[in-house]
Amino acid sequence: MNPKKILTYIAPIYIAIGPVYWFFFLPPSIFNLAKYGLAMLIIGSALYFGANEWFKDRNFIRGSGVSLIVGVVFLSIPGMYFSQSELSLGVLGRYLLLMGLLISIYWLSKEEEFLQRVPMAIAAVMIPLCMITVADFLLNLGLLSFDGYNRLYATGFSTSRTQWSGGLVSLGIFMVWCFIMTKQIRRYFFLAAFVMIVLSQISSGGRGGTLAGLLGVIALLIYYKKYTAILIGIFASFAFAIAFKDQLFAHLRFDRLEAGSNASSDFSSGRLEQYGLAFDLIDSPLALFFGFGPRGYEAAFANMGIDFEIHNVWLRLFIEYGLFVPLFILIFFFSTMFTAVMDNKENKEAMGLVIILLAGMFMTLVEPNAIIFSYQNYLCWWLIFIVIKRNAVKGFIKS
Repeated sequence: MNPKKILTYIAPIYIAIGPVYWFFFLPPSIFNLAKYGLAMLIIGSALYFGANEWFKDRNFIRGSGVSLIVGVVFLSIPGMYFSQSELSLGVLGRYLLLMGLLISIYWLSKEEEFLQRVPMAIAAVMIPLCMITVADFLLNLGLLSFDGYNRLYATGFSTSRTQWSGGLVSLGIFMVWCFIMTKQIRRYFFLAAFVMIVLSQISSGGRGGTLAGLLGVIALLIYYKKYTAILIGIFASFAFAIAFKDQLFAHLRFDRLEAGSNASSDFSSGRLEQYGLAFDLIDSPLALFFGFGPRGYEAAFANMGIDFEIHNVWLRLFIEYGLFVPLFILIFFFSTMFTAVMDNKENKEAMGLVIILLAGMFMTLVEPNAIIFSYQNYLCWWLIFIVIKRNAVKGFIKS
């Protein structure tokens, strides 16, 4: 059997388990090792069996995102050099892994079987996993997370509330897009997946992920003029909020807004203060242009009693690698989306996927690792990014 055909079955599963970092009998160390092994299998196959194919493709460099990774590595090296950080080699290794995955996705996205299997794989994985987390929250099952301390509903099958809720954003909106684009009965399978994803986000208490997901879905429905669905969603949301208002008010931490003078700080979990303190670290032209290296802010934060990461990807990139890295990535992302919009004004399928990309970009404003640092958590986002660049959107839609 053609190895590429085999990968059209394996790769969709890998993308579907992107936000998953453990399971009941598999701790994060073992589960992540298996995920990395699966990634290396996919990358190795793409390099070995597909090199002749994508090397002959004139659009390979531009369409696969290789130029993005090369540019990021080149601009990050000065910050790594000046900081002499021991983490630098690990960071470079993760960038190379991401580049390998982008090449693999680019190679596989020529196969309609691969793209057609992705939605079903996501739904098949997310429905049972999200049902477990929702049941733990609503029925108070007492299930524990991998650490034996936090509840399962709080972290999902990831390592933190933020990572689980944020990782589900692109998946949830993509399920709604698939529901709209699909005419066969399996469309209701996608709708069920979306409902369970949103309920799991709410159960985790991840406000940023829940908000980004819902706003993305609303934008999608408005674009496709599904006004009846919007009204039904609003009615269902109000009914749900009223039925569980006391639990949700405390669970989503809105009670912190009643805490007095420190209400905004408590509600944002100290993130607003972190932003200001991060900017205060920039005390020289060297720091401005080249940053402090990988996690170079942690020592200063530790001295201030702060043990959290900077919950803004662009600010974190700025502090770690200087001004040029975040600017380069932002220009690359938005130029790609602008080109997609200009080239697909009449292609409603592609325009809907651009909305998913924008929703993922929203998460970079409230999460420390979204898209860039924790790319396995956002594999669906990267897949959509490559598919739009390749103008292969219709591959998702099975006739």
